[in-house]
Amino acid sequence: MMLSERDNRVLNLIHKFGNVSTSQIQVLCGFPKGSACRRRLGQLYENKLVKKSKRNMGAENIFYIDKLLRYAEHRLKLVDFYIALVKFAEQSSSVKLLRFDVEPVDYGEVIPDAYVEIAVSGDKYKIFVEVHMSYEYQAFDQAKYEKLYCVWKDKVFPRVVILSERTVKIQQSDIKYIVLGGNYKIYEIFK
Repeated sequence: MMLSERDNRVLNLIHKFGNVSTSQIQVLCGFPKGSACRRRLGQLYENKLVKKSKRNMGAENIFYIDKLLRYAEHRLKLVDFYIALVKFAEQSSSVKLLRFDVEPVDYGEVIPDAYVEIAVSGDKYKIFVEVHMSYEYQAFDQAKYEKLYCVWKDKVFPRVVILSERTVKIQQSDIKYIVLGGNYKIYEIFK
C-alpha cells in the first residue's frame, strides 16, 4: 500500500494520542466527508497499519496502533480539547499553537495529560492539561500541582486546565487553575 501525505498525518495523529476516533481523524486530517475518512481508515486497517475498536454498539470506531488504551474515553476528551485549540488558533492570526505534548516528561508525582504552549498576541502561555472524567469519583488532586509549584525552577508556572464535566473544587492557590466543561471555551484560559 502506497501511503499518502494524509495517511502519514493520520498515522502520526494516532501515534501521538494513542486512541483517536473516526470523527476526530476526519477533522484533524482534513477529510471533506466522513465516508472518505471511513473508507481510507478501512484501507489502513485492512493493511494492518492500524487497529480499531468500538466503545459500544452503534458507536464510531476508535483507531490505535499497538493497543487500545485502558481509559480510551479519557484520551478522546484530550483529542477533543486539541481540536478546540487548533480551531481557536485557526480563527485568529494572533494565536499560534506552538506545542502540544501528550503525557510529557514525568515531573515527579505529576504526569499531566498534556503540556501545551500557545502564543496569543505575542504572549506565550504554558499550560498543563488534566482530564478529569465523570467516572473518576475521587476529587481532583490539586496537592500534586501545589508540591510541583514549590520546586518549580522556571519563572512562570504553567496554568493548569482541568477538563471536566463535573464540578471541581479548587482551594486558594498561587497557581492559575481553569476548569473547562464539555464545550471548551478556550478564551477562558487567557483571562
